[in-house]
Amino acid sequence: MNAASNQVGGTNLTTSGIAEIGGNDFIVTLGHWFNPTDQVVAGTFMHELGHTLGLHHGGNDDLNFKPNYNSTMNYMWQVPHD
Repeated sequence: MNAASNQVGGTNLTTSGIAEIGGNDFIVTLGHWFNPTDQVVAGTFMHELGHTLGLHHGGNDDLNFKPNYNSTMNYMWQVPHD
């Protein structure tokens, strides 16, 4: 089973992609979105690309949903919401 199939069909269906922090590999799978909008695809692509540039979910740290960190790296801002 390849990495994308494992992301989508594996046990982690809420993962939209995976990337190598500071590396050169990433995939966008959009595991739990059945009809993703262009904004969801773009936000996820930018989020995973950010990981390859060495960014974490909180910028320099890995704090998820970090308050006042308005970045596509923050799960709160990765995809559009109301």
